[in-house]
Amino acid sequence: MQGRVQGIRGGCLGSLYTQRTIDLVKRVRTRNPAIGTVIQSYLYRSETDVADLLAYGCRIRLCKGAYKESQEVAFPRKADVDANFIRLMQFLLSSGFYHGIATHDPRMIAATIRHAAAKQISKDDFEFQMLYGVRTDLQRRLVKDGYRVRIYIPFGRDWFPYFMRRLAERPANLGFLVPANTLSAQCRTRRPAPPPLASSSITKAGVGIPCCACSLEWLNEV
Repeated sequence: MQGRVQGIRGGCLGSLYTQRTIDLVKRVRTRNPAIGTVIQSYLYRSETDVADLLAYGCRIRLCKGAYKESQEVAFPRKADVDANFIRLMQFLLSSGFYHGIATHDPRMIAATIRHAAAKQISKDDFEFQMLYGVRTDLQRRLVKDGYRVRIYIPFGRDWFPYFMRRLAERPANLGFLVPANTLSAQCRTRRPAPPPLASSSITKAGVGIPCCACSLEWLNEV
């Protein structure tokens, strides 16, 4: 397996930007192999995109996708999105590259764990990725079971509009947040947003890498 530094991920904010993002990632990779991208399982095109990007040795962050898309470009049914997520996850984990499986869905996580076990893929050869404050119980359980977990932490001046936009795109995420009383206590005792990392932080579990809009930091001991 290749090294564990995740580098930079080019995010696909919506289908209008998917091809441009992938083209940009390919160009940048010719100069810096640390660049990767995000693939959304609700897009019909994603299986083809994954095969194309893997041919470039690209690391991928797999998520379901949160933006409203038309039926011309995206699966309208959640069951189809989930089925495609599992299909792409299996493709990625068996590719020999280190990828991130970004989901809070226990069924997708369970499917990932089953596939890795069936194919004898090491727990060190992939990681789960989740949002800060969302399903912390599941994050802790995965770490306890020896899996790598990376926490997505918005920071900077625009953290609040970003956070609210994510909730507006997928209101169901509200149900995954920490209980209101816990969140209220945190707000009274902590700064309103996590500060940006001054530099990459190396922990026992891996590496946290800052970027302009967000930070991915390893959840090591929680």
